[in-house]
Amino acid sequence: MEDEEKLKEETDDGLLAHLNACHDTCMNAVMYSLHQGGDFAKVDHIRSLLDCAQFCTVATDFYIRDSETAGEILNLCAEICDESADSCELFFEDQAMKDCAEVCRNCSKICQDAVEEVEEDFEDLVDDEDQDSEEIEENK
Repeated sequence: MEDEEKLKEETDDGLLAHLNACHDTCMNAVMYSLHQGGDFAKVDHIRSLLDCAQFCTVATDFYIRDSETAGEILNLCAEICDESADSCELFFEDQAMKDCAEVCRNCSKICQDAVEEVEEDFEDLVDDEDQDSEEIEENK
C-alpha cells in the first residue's frame, strides 16, 4: 500500500509539473507572439495559446480536488494542448514555437496517461464508500 501511495504522489507531482510548465510556456508564447507581430499575432494562434494555458490551470484545479470529472477535464485538456501544439507547429522555423509545441505535446501525453489513473482512483473511492454504507446498514 505504501508503494502505491508513493507512486501516486510521484504521478501527481509529474502531472502538476507538466500542467504548470505548459501554462507558463503558453503564456510566454503569447507575449512572444504578440511582440513578433504578423502571423504570430493572429487571433486564432493567440486564442489557442490562451485556451491551453487556461485549461491547464482548470485541469490542475480539478485534479487537486479529486473532482469526479477530473478524468473528463484531463481528456479535454489533452485535446486543447494538442491544438495549441498544432498552432505552434505552423511556425516550424521558429525555435520558440517549436519549444512551445513540444511542451504542449508532452503535457497532452501526460494528461492522457493520468486519465486512466484518475478513473481507477475514483472507482476505488466509490467502492470504498459503497462498502462503508453496507457496513453501516449491517450495524443498524
